[in-house]
Amino acid sequence: MRNMTPVLAAAKRKWEDGDGPEAERLWRLILAEDPANVTAAKALGVMLLDSQRFREAHEALAIAARKKPFDIDLRMLMGQCLLGFGQTAVAMQTFESVLRSDPRSAPATVGMARCLLAGHRAQQALALLRPILASHPDDPDVRSVMGHASYALVLGEDAAAHFGAAAAGRPSPGLRADLGWALYMAQRPDEALAEFDHALAADPALATAIAGKARILTDRNDVAGARHLVSAALEQGSLDARLLMAPRAAVQDP
Repeated sequence: MRNMTPVLAAAKRKWEDGDGPEAERLWRLILAEDPANVTAAKALGVMLLDSQRFREAHEALAIAARKKPFDIDLRMLMGQCLLGFGQTAVAMQTFESVLRSDPRSAPATVGMARCLLAGHRAQQALALLRPILASHPDDPDVRSVMGHASYALVLGEDAAAHFGAAAAGRPSPGLRADLGWALYMAQRPDEALAEFDHALAADPALATAIAGKARILTDRNDVAGARHLVSAALEQGSLDARLLMAPRAAVQDP
């Protein structure tokens, strides 16, 4: 087996430079040759989870997780996959098992907050994470979950602040799209559009960014532009349900 260290380094550079598709290609290249490569599995898993591609993330992580069953990061990522599959109770057991051995585990606490959020308990999720935020103010996962909780409570400015901090800590198209939706909620459409465009430059098929940009175009009476954007995504084979976040006018025939 060839030395994958240079490929890992190249993938990391591409990811940090905002070239998500090329980073993904390189991580998949590594895993095709070494499916249990923990570093590549974690990196690809994080990227796929940020884009809510849960099944692909699970496939990328599964072999490494079986090889390293006590790796906390892998357990947390697999728990996020379970949440994405709607298996909240099983995911919660994963996070609780870590907290029993390490009650101060920030990743497991974030996981529990994700479970609360999945159960529509956004206030409780925020309350659980505030002490963690004090000691981990720059943690992208803490900030991202707090952003989603704030968004669920229609606190647009708070959500934008959290997503902005998360995106600053991790170069993720998914986080930039989340920031765009928060800015849109906060009635800052120009900034929101810039974030959607930034996300789409890195991941042209990202459904949340497509839907967000289509909404802003529709608000500006550019229904044709919105419809073209959504139609192009559908023509490329994207059947992602999140495209339904786009305004009805953008997905209906004129």
